[in-house]
Amino acid sequence: MTVKGDLIVRAPFFMNYNEIQHVVLRHRRWIINKLKYIRSLPYIPEKQFVSGEYFWYLGNTHKLNIVDKQKEKLTFKNGEFYLRSDVRNQAKSVFTNWYKEKTLKMVQEKANFYSAQCSASFKSVKVTSAEKRWGSCSGNNSINFSYRVAMIPIFAIDYIVVHELCHTLEHNHSQSFWNCVIGVIAYYKNAKEWLKRNGYKMHI
Repeated sequence: MTVKGDLIVRAPFFMNYNEIQHVVLRHRRWIINKLKYIRSLPYIPEKQFVSGEYFWYLGNTHKLNIVDKQKEKLTFKNGEFYLRSDVRNQAKSVFTNWYKEKTLKMVQEKANFYSAQCSASFKSVKVTSAEKRWGSCSGNNSINFSYRVAMIPIFAIDYIVVHELCHTLEHNHSQSFWNCVIGVIAYYKNAKEWLKRNGYKMHI
């Protein structure tokens, strides 16, 4: 399900149409409820990348300034963003790369710190362009995080990192999994609530 309310079905090549349709119908209640939720959210206009727009970083919005002379394509200083005017036509990718860099640094540090606390072991840490999921854990315990993680508050970042680390121990959402999360992040419900109320705003 995309942030715009479009349903995308991905299936193995060997599955036929009837099998795919059966799976979709089996989950129709979840799909309908999810669609209702997404369509109930306030409309978020697409970014125009002009001076005066605001962009999220660590749980707060910060003003964008378009400047003519600057060495870096995008900088953040004194609580504001500065985008070089000659790269404005590439602004979305410039911002995405900036967020990816910030996210990777934070989640690597936090994964190393929290893995000791929950006795977890991970293979690698990667940052993706995911627009829906905050994070994921592969079968070989590689943990992945959306570039959007840099947009949310530190306490929510801590929760997302611990969430994925606990998945290296429990590849499900069983009570054992949540016991792992609670053992490290006692306030995890506050983080989940913040993400539920504000997550849809974290896009560029």
